[in-house]
Amino acid sequence: MSPVREWKDIESYVYKTDVSARVVELIYRHINQWHNVRVVKPSTSEVSFSAQCKFTNGVGVLDDGWATRSDVENGLAHWEVELVDGG
Repeated sequence: MSPVREWKDIESYVYKTDVSARVVELIYRHINQWHNVRVVKPSTSEVSFSAQCKFTNGVGVLDDGWATRSDVENGLAHWEVELVDGG
C-alpha cells in the first residue's frame, strides 16, 4: 500500500531578516524530517513557491524569496506542508 500524502495548512510562521538571509520559519507540530512546503493563493489556485524543508522539533527554516511575504501576511496566501501518513 502506498503512503498517504496530504497538504496541510501551516498556521504558525515567522519571517526573519538579517544581513545574511531573508527566511521564514515554518512551525508545524513536532515533525522531524524533510517535507515539501508551498505557498498557495486560494483566489487563483496558484502555487507560488514550493521546496523541500527540513523540520527539527516542528520548526523548518526556508528561504522564501520574498515574493510572497506580503500576500501571506495580508491573508491572500498561506503556507502548506505535505505530510506523509499524517506526518
